[in-house]
Amino acid sequence: MFPNATLEAQRVKNALDMGEILQPRTKADLGVVIALSTVYFIDLIAVVFILLNRRYAPIRAKNPLLMALLFLASVFWCIGDEIVNGHLPLADSTFTDCRAWAFLVRVLLGICLMCAIFATRSYALYYVFKLNRPCRGLGFIIPIVLYAGCILTFLIVAFALHPEKSALYVSSLDLCKLDTPFKISIYVFIWMTWMFVAFINFKIRNIKSSFNESREMAVACFILLIVMVFNTLVQFIHPYYPFNKGYRISSTVLDHVATNTIWWTIMGSPIINCLFRREKYLDEWTRKLRQDGLQREYHVRPISCSNATLNMSVREQFDESYMYNASDGQGFFYNDGERPDGMWRDEDGLKLTFAEDGDFLLVESKSKKSHYALIKTI
Repeated sequence: MFPNATLEAQRVKNALDMGEILQPRTKADLGVVIALSTVYFIDLIAVVFILLNRRYAPIRAKNPLLMALLFLASVFWCIGDEIVNGHLPLADSTFTDCRAWAFLVRVLLGICLMCAIFATRSYALYYVFKLNRPCRGLGFIIPIVLYAGCILTFLIVAFALHPEKSALYVSSLDLCKLDTPFKISIYVFIWMTWMFVAFINFKIRNIKSSFNESREMAVACFILLIVMVFNTLVQFIHPYYPFNKGYRISSTVLDHVATNTIWWTIMGSPIINCLFRREKYLDEWTRKLRQDGLQREYHVRPISCSNATLNMSVREQFDESYMYNASDGQGFFYNDGERPDGMWRDEDGLKLTFAEDGDFLLVESKSKKSHYALIKTI
């Protein structure tokens, strides 16, 4: 039965012996756990959807694998919050291993992984739109490896220390307690990560991108700032904040309203449009890309054509998605899977036929039978 009245009464008594007032767990704590579980279940459906539709160009441009990893980091953070903030009873469970749950799951796999994902995404935008380089090579990989090395070092040190010097389970209060110097080192590391994200976002503030990526990252950076300021103040001004029902609930709710706001700010538009206006949105997406002249940055590039009356474009072959459009901006063709044999037609009778070797595309306009083009992909 939740909450356990006997356990909660004993916790209140033990806190009074310490000179502190502890507000016991109530149905409100259970309500937070249920509400967040429901929200993240909906998020899971959205993540499965973007992975299944990862070849749909507007979704692919958002890097669905990275966004799935961002969702996973949010889940780890949520589990850690529910444990560390005192919403769940810990006694007689694996949750009493506070170094694993409070530090590894909540801090490293949750908060730090989320910040690292934002840093990677911002850094990738900086590399592509500011430096005009592809996201590969030592210059791109070394900072990511260095950050991963810092996290690994932090993890080894935390588990090498005695729990009293890192994260300790206090059985009398049924809570995890972080040692103050250890807690300071955690927040210094998190703030340094945020500062790197903020610096990169400052560098990309004026990039010319078609779909407001720099704005998305600026919003994410600002929301993370609010969350971190709130949590830092609560952690160090009210170190026993899990004793207070208002503090622990507001801290948890703020964290995950923030993470979900960030995720849906980035993925909401492509998901909704893919569901309800898939082809029309793809046409608009492609047309805007061409108007902005950013085909290369989004891995869309022209192909050579022997007929000047047609102006076609095709996705790069490694992308396994192909797009074609006529020069008047009408009659878009898109395949979000492997390139098929056979042909497609649009309403105006433009016919596209793939050769068996997959290297050439025969384009025939039924309205102008004299116009044929043999197109070879680059």
